[in-house]
Amino acid sequence: MKNVLLLLTGFFGLVLTGCDSNDLFQSEKKMESKIQKSWLYVYPNLTDTRKEIWSFANGSVAVTFKLNANTDTTIVGTYSVDTKVSKSYVHLSGFTYSGYTNSGFLSEDLNRKWTVSELSGDVMYLSATDSKGSIRSLEFIDF
Repeated sequence: MKNVLLLLTGFFGLVLTGCDSNDLFQSEKKMESKIQKSWLYVYPNLTDTRKEIWSFANGSVAVTFKLNANTDTTIVGTYSVDTKVSKSYVHLSGFTYSGYTNSGFLSEDLNRKWTVSELSGDVMYLSATDSKGSIRSLEFIDF
């Protein structure tokens, strides 16, 4: 019985120490600290030379992109982080931009609950289902 208890304790210890890299059991504060920086949006077409920078800080997110060759446009919204045992979410809201971002999103596409599919080091991948039932994704690398 003592050996079984030791084995179970060791197993749960390994699971809990390995959870940090898998985003399991992470606090909202820890997820928030990982998100708070500037991210470069990765376009699906790798030859696309446009840049779209997303800056997350203190509950505010600013998306900066070139509207044309001479004009930078910045749209601002808010975000919050919600963590569950096995999943984390980023809620984006407050975007009111009337056009498309360079990445092809309208404000109504951005204003929703996004699942954090990956957040490790210099990569963040968010996914959500839009109002038409299509899966949308945002992929970023550290800027």
